Amino acid sequence: MYFSSSDPVLSSPFRYPHQSFLWSRLRLFEDRIEFVGLRWTGLHRRTLPLARVKNLRWWTGSGDINFALLLDGGDDGEDERIYLHVDAAGLWKHEVAARAQNLVADGPDLPKQKSSSDSSPSSSNGKRARAA
Repeated sequence: MYFSSSDPVLSSPFRYPHQSFLWSRLRLFEDRIEFVGLRWTGLHRRTLPLARVKNLRWWTGSGDINFALLLDGGDDGEDERIYLHVDAAGLWKHEVAARAQNLVADGPDLPKQKSSSDSSPSSSNGKRARAA
């Protein structure tokens, strides 16, 4: 079978934590990852060069997050973390790691993102009230 350079190596639906799409597609190419999603509010599109990927991690089990990327922020920028739920997260980890040339083996850890209830104002007020 012949694949051109414009054919994705891997493709699957995805979602961000607590954000769904009507339709979505995460596509891995030899040099980039493309995010495309359709919401009621319009089209979401992002292209991520694999050269920016410093670290990645995947988790098993059912949950809102099973794949995370740590991106290099550049000379003056702060590193960025992207948390996703993607089909076949282990395969995504393997395929991205095989193509991302700037992975840092002993780089910063990628913990699972805190749930929104941990950072909501109402939960912090409740913690203060109990502590008082």
